[in-house]
Amino acid sequence: MKAVSIGDDEGWAIDDSGKLHSWSQSQGVSPFAKLNGYSFKQVSCGSNGLVALLQTNGSAWIRFSKEEPFLLINKGDLKRKSVSQLAVGASHVAALTTDGSLYTLGSNDRGQCGIVELKDSPREVPHLVTWEASKFTDVAAGLYHTVAITADGNVVGFGYNKNMQLGKPQEWVQYRVPSIPMVPFGSYNEVRLSEQTRFNSKNWNDTTEYITQYAHSLPAAIDFFSKSTIKASRVVCGDNFTFVIDKEGKMYGFGDGSKGQLARKPPRAYTAPSLIHREPFDANGAANIDTLSCGSAHCIARMKNGDIWSWGWNINAECGRQTKAFTPTPTQVPVDANTNIQSVSCSKNCSIFIL
Repeated sequence: MKAVSIGDDEGWAIDDSGKLHSWSQSQGVSPFAKLNGYSFKQVSCGSNGLVALLQTNGSAWIRFSKEEPFLLINKGDLKRKSVSQLAVGASHVAALTTDGSLYTLGSNDRGQCGIVELKDSPREVPHLVTWEASKFTDVAAGLYHTVAITADGNVVGFGYNKNMQLGKPQEWVQYRVPSIPMVPFGSYNEVRLSEQTRFNSKNWNDTTEYITQYAHSLPAAIDFFSKSTIKASRVVCGDNFTFVIDKEGKMYGFGDGSKGQLARKPPRAYTAPSLIHREPFDANGAANIDTLSCGSAHCIARMKNGDIWSWGWNINAECGRQTKAFTPTPTQVPVDANTNIQSVSCSKNCSIFIL
């Protein structure tokens, strides 16, 4: 197999010939008759039956739930373009094309599609994300956020920022909704205390208003990178956290690190962008990463020499360690000398080694 992804109760795989395979706990083999005979190179699962498929010819197919058919998204401005990469969140999809354009579709309730109005984006015609005059070279998606790399090495993000997964301070306010009592500016502790007090006193009209406060639908540069000489080249997202690798091979993490998923001590739920110093990513070691994949709160990296490293949440043994506890320290996973792992892939609470 060259690609595997696990959803809520189903799995999808692409074999070496590009043929699509699927299985489900509740329904046996999932139907996708209209896609038979096509050749695929990428499959990614979100939540509630969301599946995104990328053909070898650059056509992309999306299914938003098990009750819906697969839709070809190469329509409108995207009709004559070739998709090179798909990034899938809980309920949204980002598509990067070979000419550097970035399109999104799906749920935008937290701004994760980059559309100003917080609502579902049109499913038939993907939304074009623009950032100055830049083209994009890489994209990743968490549960409710999207982060992309521009051709000049800047990092641009939009969506949910509750855990600083956009690399912005929590008190960063993009726009105000009059009905929402906003958290005032101040120190980190002052902001957190004020937020908790307001929420506990039920000043929020409902959960939606509480969520909206952290939704940032307008693409914005992450100041940590744009105001420095750091030039980013790769981005990978977990549920509520983000990794950025620069062109020198240094790796930076930000967002939710409460379960060790950001490889730093002490674990914190709200982490600003910071350089990761731990082996094997110290001393520009991230340049040696072949594949990096993140689940809900764990990460697996395959290095170019074939070594496998894991860190983060391990209660379900998703890090490949016998001790079921989380750790922020990357640990090498023991692999039989005769086993040749080609790539790694993380889903919500599991990891997949592709031989």
